[in-house]
Amino acid sequence: MPLDANFVFSQSALQDFVDCQRRFELKYLQKLRWPALQTEPALAFEHLTEMGVQFHRLVEQYLLGLPSDLIAKQIADPLLQRWWESWEQQHPQAISEQRFVEVELATQIAGHTLTAKYDLVSIADNGNITIYDWKTSENRPKDVSLQQRLQTRIYPFVMARAGATLTGKAIDPSQIEMIYWYPNVPAQPAHFRYDATKLTADELYLEDLVNQVLQRNAGEFALTTDEKRCKFCQYRSLCDRGVKAGNLAEMDAELEEDAFEIDLDSVTAIDFD
Repeated sequence: MPLDANFVFSQSALQDFVDCQRRFELKYLQKLRWPALQTEPALAFEHLTEMGVQFHRLVEQYLLGLPSDLIAKQIADPLLQRWWESWEQQHPQAISEQRFVEVELATQIAGHTLTAKYDLVSIADNGNITIYDWKTSENRPKDVSLQQRLQTRIYPFVMARAGATLTGKAIDPSQIEMIYWYPNVPAQPAHFRYDATKLTADELYLEDLVNQVLQRNAGEFALTTDEKRCKFCQYRSLCDRGVKAGNLAEMDAELEEDAFEIDLDSVTAIDFD
């Protein structure tokens, strides 16, 4: 089954391909929705995921100008309350007046669209661009693990290639920085600077990655050799990699990042009366 000519690549899709080609095939080519649990206990996982969505929405409302006290009045869940208190006390301070919330940019790679949706883009008067991404996973991965994530490469790459839409002028890659901020560990943000060398390397890498996808036929997408990933994949029984979902408490930080990847486009915004 060939990839649709209009298929839009994202960091989530390419991360799936890197982690397990078969998962990419099932999810994006076959568009199969397999109803298996990703992790147990199911209610705890569902709660954490929902609170992650709500936290993103609260921060979005704050950045768009809604008073903090009004936002706080809407919070009933203790976990969300704790995250919000972390935000109020230790949220990133270097947020300029020129900022773009939940903005999406796109560029071309290997003849296909590559898109990135940013939680926040802050542009300073000197032209420096800071990309912020809010992460509500319980554990903060090590910097070396985060550096290897496709998001850490794709978000600055797309900004360097398409950010002129926001700034009105060409962007120097060395002016781009990406920051992951965790409400569970607010004093330990992860910082990643970008530059022209990384831009060139990422363009070659991403073009090769997309071409790998395009060159594969149905049935040629390999299963991951890292079977610990299968414990937390909804397709595991379909691939004969087990039936029982992995335990949430046993999930390491890297897998947790995957499990709590939030699709905000599918969520209704919070109403504030």
